[in-house]
Amino acid sequence: MLEVMASEQESAYVMKFLGKGWTIEEVIRERHARKLTSSELEDAYERFYNGFVIPYSENIEVYYLTKEGWAFARELMTRVNLSAPDAIHVATALDQKCDCFVTSDTNLITSIKDQIKACTPGEMLSKLQT
Repeated sequence: MLEVMASEQESAYVMKFLGKGWTIEEVIRERHARKLTSSELEDAYERFYNGFVIPYSENIEVYYLTKEGWAFARELMTRVNLSAPDAIHVATALDQKCDCFVTSDTNLITSIKDQIKACTPGEMLSKLQT
């Protein structure tokens, strides 16, 4: 029921601004704009860094996509129908043999279930805390 309501809200938002003469690009760009001040961005970063990076830093590693990984990302885009950023992230995780892919995008989790183990941030935090 809530999903239907959310869909209706999204439609109403799009129609409102299209009715004002906005282009689709303008509607999408505005919808995704965070409009946070520098102070708000810094606060969000501090909360993330202090609440996640510092406590779990022994479990976090940074990786770069290899040439083969780029090729695999292109394959994922066509075979699994992923967006370019999602395909790059999943390809990097697979290329580096990560244990789990963490994302808040539950549609992405469903899309990649045959590729890699995936979970939401909340699920990962629960696993890390046990």
